[in-house]
Amino acid sequence: MKRYAVLVVCLLLSAASPASDDDVQAGIFQTYLKLAEQGDMNAQYIVAHRYEIGKGTGADIDKANYWYDRAAAKGHPLALRKVEERRPPVEIAETGSGSGTAPSPVIKVADPVPPPKPPAAAPAARASKVAAKHEPAKPRAQPASVARQEKPHGAAPAPAHVAAESRAKEGHMVAKAVTEQVPPAPVDMIATVLRGQWSRNRQPAEFLPSARAACLQSSRAEIVCFSSELTRNVGGVGVTYNVKTVLSGLDNRDGRFALSYVYNVLHVASRPEPEALVPDTGDLQARTGWQEPGHTLDCRFNDERSMTCARADRKLSYQFARD
Repeated sequence: MKRYAVLVVCLLLSAASPASDDDVQAGIFQTYLKLAEQGDMNAQYIVAHRYEIGKGTGADIDKANYWYDRAAAKGHPLALRKVEERRPPVEIAETGSGSGTAPSPVIKVADPVPPPKPPAAAPAARASKVAAKHEPAKPRAQPASVARQEKPHGAAPAPAHVAAESRAKEGHMVAKAVTEQVPPAPVDMIATVLRGQWSRNRQPAEFLPSARAACLQSSRAEIVCFSSELTRNVGGVGVTYNVKTVLSGLDNRDGRFALSYVYNVLHVASRPEPEALVPDTGDLQARTGWQEPGHTLDCRFNDERSMTCARADRKLSYQFARD
């Protein structure tokens, strides 16, 4: 009886033991494969990435490229980056002048058009203006009555205060004309966000263009970003997730905009992850799925290379810098 009792206890313990990490990752992969087949853009990217690195399934670069292409066709920024990296560079063919053969087509790559410059005055026009300025004025014919009243040669010039007042008025008019010709240029907030790589605490940012996230312009004043798979320890357990971010109101002239983000938790481990990439900030929960409605930050540019974002309650604040 003791042997049977020990056997029953061993079976119960083995049944209660947690599944291996490979089994967990395989279950995650199958879950997202079903979503990807239903057309979910984010799931398609996750499946492609897991096929590429062999996580939860066998590595298969052809299947990875297939799902990258499908996600890119829907506009997933990270998938678009993968497709762009896979695209071969365009080669420019040179034409020959052989007789009797048609010239081979040439692919012309247009140089970027520089911004238009204000037209400069022609040299001849400037020279004529300078000459006219220094040329003595030609005398005009005057009526006899005026000629009789003309002062004799050697008459005293105009008073000094009158001449000084005239020169001051001329200088003021020139300065005013120069000031009105150069209006201040507004900051292009879309280009400022998309240009370069952003970081927080010297680590790649998960909400902005960086090594961990890719972004694209979705409308005139909006940018959408998707991060890669990240890990964070929350409440003593490891959480694998990615994040979708929307930056809106990027047409304001005062440099302010809204940053909204929502987490998508892929897996919650039973223990902490020793190689967690992101420190916990208290805004992520240890439960799988999309954590709607997400969070919104009020952001403003400090300059073209830094911005500050804070929650409305001011309990969470981020400082971002651009390389």
